[in-house]
Amino acid sequence: MKTLALPTNPLRKQKANLLSFAFLFLALLQAAALAAVRDVSGREKTPPGADEMVRYLDGHLIDALALFLAFFWIARLGKLGRGVAYLAAFLFFAAAVIQTISVYQTGGYVSRLALENLAHITLFITPATVSMVVAGAATYLLFPLSVEFLASRLPRIPASPLGVSLASVAAVAILSQSSSWLPPPGARRGYRLPDLARRSPARMLATTIDGTFFGQDEEDVRLTASEVTAAEALGFVIDNDAPLPLVKDYYYEDELPFGSPLGTIKKPNVIVFFTEGLSARTINAYGSPYAGLTPNMDAFARQSIRVDNYYNHTASTYRGLLGQVCSFYPWFSGSGFTAHPERGLQGLPKYPCATEVLGRRGYKSHFLFTQKNSVTQLDELMAHIGFDAVWTAKSLTEQFLPEAKALRDDGLTDHQFIEAFIGFLRQEEKTAALRDERQPFFASLYNIETHAWQDTKSDGEPYGDGKNASLNTIHNFDHAFGQFWEYFSHSTLQENTLVIVTSDHAHFHEKGFVEIMGEDYQPLFVDKIPLLIRHPNQESALTYDANLATSIDFAPTLMHLLGIPNETNGFIGTSIFSKRNDARRPSSIASLGGHDLYLITPDGILHGEQAKAAHGGTMKIAEKLINFMRMLEREDRLWNEPADHPQDVALPGRDVGSDTGSIERASGDSTATGQPGRP
Repeated sequence: MKTLALPTNPLRKQKANLLSFAFLFLALLQAAALAAVRDVSGREKTPPGADEMVRYLDGHLIDALALFLAFFWIARLGKLGRGVAYLAAFLFFAAAVIQTISVYQTGGYVSRLALENLAHITLFITPATVSMVVAGAATYLLFPLSVEFLASRLPRIPASPLGVSLASVAAVAILSQSSSWLPPPGARRGYRLPDLARRSPARMLATTIDGTFFGQDEEDVRLTASEVTAAEALGFVIDNDAPLPLVKDYYYEDELPFGSPLGTIKKPNVIVFFTEGLSARTINAYGSPYAGLTPNMDAFARQSIRVDNYYNHTASTYRGLLGQVCSFYPWFSGSGFTAHPERGLQGLPKYPCATEVLGRRGYKSHFLFTQKNSVTQLDELMAHIGFDAVWTAKSLTEQFLPEAKALRDDGLTDHQFIEAFIGFLRQEEKTAALRDERQPFFASLYNIETHAWQDTKSDGEPYGDGKNASLNTIHNFDHAFGQFWEYFSHSTLQENTLVIVTSDHAHFHEKGFVEIMGEDYQPLFVDKIPLLIRHPNQESALTYDANLATSIDFAPTLMHLLGIPNETNGFIGTSIFSKRNDARRPSSIASLGGHDLYLITPDGILHGEQAKAAHGGTMKIAEKLINFMRMLEREDRLWNEPADHPQDVALPGRDVGSDTGSIERASGDSTATGQPGRP
């Protein structure tokens, strides 16, 4: 009796084998590229050895071998099987290209923070990024075409299904146990190698996407009595039994160490430069080795209080600004905001903010920034946290720069921004001269050109030979700041205005920035940031050691400087000038949204597995604290202004307690309700 045999198709097997082995070959090339990029990125001073390449690429190779084995069988199903294999190969290679670009530009894989800021992806596009994307796209476009074309033209590729399967499984088994036969990841200066160890690019990207957009579970976090005590050792005051557990009754615990800086001045104006991504180490007054990089901020520092050892407590910009003005560790970032004009921003609670404290005392608060509202939601966030007037690129241009030429697609250059701000100050001076009683203002500024991966425009001032974009943008901002300082120093405002220069967060560890940093630099998104405070009529410099304080303390420090009496508040931080706060702080915590914790110690900044290994107990408490605060933020249990809070008499042009921070739309841009800048 004859048995029925299924017909075989040699060409189908040839295509399947060629596809499988071609994929494995390209995957190995991709792995080699990922290893090599560590050297060309400028972070590695010596080439990696063979053991290091295996250690940091074993996860990648495990994925490649697993997919190779799947392709080997699926591709035998004919055109449909090969189509599935090509699609899977494309996704694998696309993930590898994205991660390779990220390693080249940042020293690590794509993070949640990067995904949270996808709306601002144009800020990250560079010629090198475009070249890598084009090269990767061309390679993977040619991949299926080459396999199909060569299948019938190359000699037959023999492959035993059983032999291939056994060899692949054996290789995966060996690599998956590499931790037992390879030494642990070594430390190299300026590179976050432990973050890449035994982590596949494709799997890590999938995990990060899931954690950012789908995996943020709403936990019910409760602190035990011992955990509350441990939190106090880190400088946090928590009342576990209160409806609003973070509320306390003081901003500061001691008198200012240098006496009252205001003298007889009551309610001085306040100007705060929340400079984009400015690390203290890049300012000459803080020890930058690049001569003449920041002459104007240095001149300002010679008449200011220079605060040393002061770090950012969060990032990126949304969190940095919200976290400082409202003294909090925000969970929400760039991707977390949806505009609802009738009630602010969806999902955001009421925050305890400096704008509210100053508003009760008759201040009018302004937030000025350089971008168009079509490329950001910063205007809506700032209105939500109580700024009375929010000035965007459009409103600043219409009011103060009607003849300005557009030099950036997303808004104003730093020089244009400062020119507009000087116009704002002139208007404030004129308005104050017409009044019987002065209304103080609180003006917060945020620029954009010092952002990572940016360079100066045609009106800019590059540094030296202009080859390093990071140095260019810092020097350029300093030059623009010098124009403000020149005007301010000869204006009547210098007699009654407190000026502060700080940053929204540290400079991001982009490739060009890391290359110019010294041996002590750690390529992390947490670093020392400037805090320069110039009170009215100050002529000499003072220095103050903040002893690991972070920008979580900014808002209460401002209250301390202004002499605002202690009262019930929801600020997590405490004034950096409180000595008892210094004494109980062995270390400080920085959190980039709860999923990325840093421990700031006298010996440096610890992160990830390194921090857990050295300070496991502290990191465990810190992680629970941040998740506890996230729960309070989600449940709107941060702040509710007490009815007995003192209210100053309303000054002309302001109704104290009115909801003046809502947004109205106009001509594709947004400003605060009413006439912007007009009291």
